[in-house]
Amino acid sequence: MQLTVSEPATITLDILSKRGRTLGHVTLDQTSAGSFAAQISLKHVKGHVTLRVTATDANGASAVVAQQFRAR
Repeated sequence: MQLTVSEPATITLDILSKRGRTLGHVTLDQTSAGSFAAQISLKHVKGHVTLRVTATDANGASAVVAQQFRAR
């Protein structure tokens, strides 16, 4: 997945169940250009889930990408 926004940006990671319920959530404030790392525990998650990444820049503009995968 690739997501491009102006920096600094606030990055929000959500793991959603098949029905859209939030199973995990992490927010990273004021990230700069480049890579970032974050951890969300999927220890008790099984089945199909969606990783949704939202980036919001200092002006309030945002972009969203989502990827489905299977947790085992």
